[in-house]
Parts: sequence; C-alpha cells; structure tokens
Amino acid sequence: MATEVKATTQLEIVVSRKELTAELAAAVGVVERHTTIPILSNLLIDATGEGALQSVKLSATDLSQSLTTSVPARIKAPGVVTVPARKLYDYVRLLAGDAVTIKQEENSWLKIKCGRSNTRMIGMSAASFPQLPQPTDWKAGLEADIFRAFIAKALVTVADAEGKYAINAALLEIAGSRVAMVSTDGNRLTRVSKTDCSVAGASTWRALIPRKALQELASILRDEAISLIEIGETDSALFFRAGVRTLSSQKLAGQFPSYEAIIPSNSGAPLELDVETVSQSLSRCLLFSEAKTRLLALDISAGTLEMKSAGELGETAEQLDIIGGPAETFAIGFDGDFIKEFLAAVEGHVEFHFSNNAKPALFVHRTDNGITHEYVCAPMHRGDK
Repeated sequence: MATEVKATTQLEIVVSRKELTAELAAAVGVVERHTTIPILSNLLIDATGEGALQSVKLSATDLSQSLTTSVPARIKAPGVVTVPARKLYDYVRLLAGDAVTIKQEENSWLKIKCGRSNTRMIGMSAASFPQLPQPTDWKAGLEADIFRAFIAKALVTVADAEGKYAINAALLEIAGSRVAMVSTDGNRLTRVSKTDCSVAGASTWRALIPRKALQELASILRDEAISLIEIGETDSALFFRAGVRTLSSQKLAGQFPSYEAIIPSNSGAPLELDVETVSQSLSRCLLFSEAKTRLLALDISAGTLEMKSAGELGETAEQLDIIGGPAETFAIGFDGDFIKEFLAAVEGHVEFHFSNNAKPALFVHRTDNGITHEYVCAPMHRGDK
C-alpha cells in the first residue's frame, strides 16, 4: 500500500545541516544499495507536522525493515516528497554551511541551498512510497546500555545462512527482571543475560530479532545519549524506539532451537585466564595455523595451558599460566577464529570450562554491572595421537 499524501503544497523547509546529516546517516542504513524498485532507493520527507515545535519526519524502507526519524525544522511550506536517500546524504554531509533550505519544485524536483552551494536534485512523488507499519503494542522498555552490550556479544554467533530463518536472528527473552539474548550459527552459541534488569512493561516476552535489525540497532545505539530503548510489536512486525528513531522489522517465521540442553552444566573447575594475555598468544598462534581449518590445539594441565598451531609455513607454541586446571593433562582443539571472536568481545578475566575433548566447551565472562556472557563452542578433531 502506498503512502497517503497529506499535503498538496510545494514543500519548503529549513533545517540544521548537522542535525540533518545525523538523521540521514541513520536512515540510509536500511536503504538497499541495489534494488529493482526505484522508490525503495528514496527517502520520504514529510513536512506536514503541526505545532509550535516543528519537525520534519524522515522515513526509509527496504520492505523487510524501515526506519523513521525526525529533525527539528522551520516549515515554510508543508509538503511530502521523496528523494534518493544516499545521494542526499552524501551531498548534505559535504556542505559547509549551518542551515540547509530544501524547496520542492515542479515534478518533484528539489532545490537545495546551503551557504554558497546551490543544487537541484530529482525526486519522486510520495504517492508510490510504501505505507510503513505502525506499532500497536509497546511491550517493554530496557536500559540502552544493557541492550547495547547484549547486541554486541550476540551478533558474533548470529547465523547468516540462506533458509535458516530462525537462527538468522537472536532470541530476546524477558522474564521479570531477567533479560537474556541468545544466538547460534550451528557451531557456536551465545547467551548474554542479566538477572536484575530494570524492565518497564511486559513481565514475560520472547521475540526473534533478525540479523539485519540487530545490525541497525547496534548502529543506532552508538549514540551514548540514548538511555532507553522501547520494544513493541504487531502481528507481523517488531518495533524498536530509541529517542526520535523508530526501527521496524518483519517478524521471522519458525522457532528458535531449544538451546538450554546445549549449554554445558557440569564441566568441573574452570580455568581462569587474563583476556589480553591469552588474546596476544592466540594471535601469534593463528599466524601459523592451517589456512583451511584454523585449528588451535590446547594442552591443559594444572597451572599451565599450552596453545599450539602448525601450517605450511611453520609451527608455534605458547605457554600460559592459568588458575585451576585438571590433575592430568587434557587435550582439545578448536577453530582458533571462533575463540578469537569471543575474546574480542570481552575484557578482564575469562573462564574456560571443559568436560571432555568430544563435547562443546563453555567460555564465561562476567562484567562488573552483572552481565553474564556464556559462549559455547564445539571442539575440532586435532588429528594427533
């Protein structure tokens, strides 16, 4: 369904270049770079709002998700029009003045003036712009700092596989004050949780957040001034409101796998390691690992972890002091890149939990603000005796 055009006059607005650039940067994130539907390359500019505090609404969509935001403006003449989103963003961010005047001309052309720069840009009628979904039920409000941390860690193991819709997403679970986000790519699983969250709204709720939506939310939440993110839904879409920006995403079909049994629960005493130290040793080992397998071999004994790799250009070994460890030497192998990606998402100290060399290992990191990050990784066959 196309957008209902609310105004018949020719739009004319004056906006801050800095504020317009920031909101255009957010909006173009959902615009597909290559599309066979021309209107989806465009940004909808809606200057039909009323009230003393005037603002212009900006909307973009790729049909699977959309973003709506607003920017304060002086509306000299109301109107609605669309314009190529990326071209407008690329142009506005290069301007040198403080105020940008955008004026609609005949046949949806736009005249853009800023300082001593004058440009005409072709637009399209807003009549063919898709009508965007609107939230009907705001379910919960979460602290932005917590949600930001959850997304950064969960994205590491969100699948990007054709046809596997349910794991091309992260599962968000709210149960009272406990909030968790879970993701898996089939080889690894991440669960990030916090038991004492400040949650407004629903006491129990679950939703699958698609990978693309997580990536857009991560971009939106780079703004540390955002303190709260609100989550809503309709029968077919999810909504995330952060400040003036609202992201909508189509709901995915399918059920997220039952993951609880995958997380090891009885793996003995953990090994404790310093993240920076083990990361440096791991990076040196991976320089010599086999390019195809990226095999990282671990030999663990009481107080010591030996990390080894070998490839066509040589072999290397690193010894690390650890807290804890088995009474007898324990050998296991992993894809080194999987371990590196986990370590890149944490800092301080981390726990390694092993049961045996044929079962998944559990890596655990805890933050000072109460977030527990669990990372389950399947082992690799080492090929040695």
